[in-house]
Amino acid sequence: MLTISVIGQKGGDGKSTLAAHLSAQASAAGLLTACIDADPQKTLHAWFERREAEAPQVTRETDADELRKLARRAAAGGCDVLLIDTSGRAEATMREAADLGDIILTPVTADRFSVETLPVVQKVVRFVGKDKRAWLVPNKLKPLGRDVVGREERELREGLASQGWQVAPISLHRLDDYTKATNDGRVAQEMAPEGRAADEVRALWAWVHQEARAHVQA
Repeated sequence: MLTISVIGQKGGDGKSTLAAHLSAQASAAGLLTACIDADPQKTLHAWFERREAEAPQVTRETDADELRKLARRAAAGGCDVLLIDTSGRAEATMREAADLGDIILTPVTADRFSVETLPVVQKVVRFVGKDKRAWLVPNKLKPLGRDVVGREERELREGLASQGWQVAPISLHRLDDYTKATNDGRVAQEMAPEGRAADEVRALWAWVHQEARAHVQA
């Protein structure tokens, strides 16, 4: 079983949206996928309750001590991919999720407040010895033309790399499809499969899946 942990201290950076889209893409790829919503705000679980499709399944669990038990249960049940969506305010939960993760993702925006919360994430991944498995995902960037890297994205990537962070090769942008889709329990690739947001998610999932598998096989 591959475990993908989505962590981060700042609310509003897109953790739940990222988890929803990646889990739905994993399911669409034919993988038995489950999610744990460990955030008391239960954004991911609320999305699941609005969702007509049965997959991926989302379970709520905010107790850090229970996450490992749920992960073992998922693996025993034949789960191929497990995503854990965490709260930024519960460091114990964030730490446990990071420890379980084959890959750790943190969405980060060009907002200075977003970048300033990263030392907490860095402390967590170092504590569990997962520095090489932790990646930042540039999110909510200003959309320019497809395949165009604008100044905002370039400066964000350069700044994060200079701080020693690994930055995912795929960025996500401020596109209406992300919000419109999750509002009714879908994801962008289901609502507008030919759209730019759908393309971003598929590309990100392909990279995440490959990266996570590489760590499991190492």
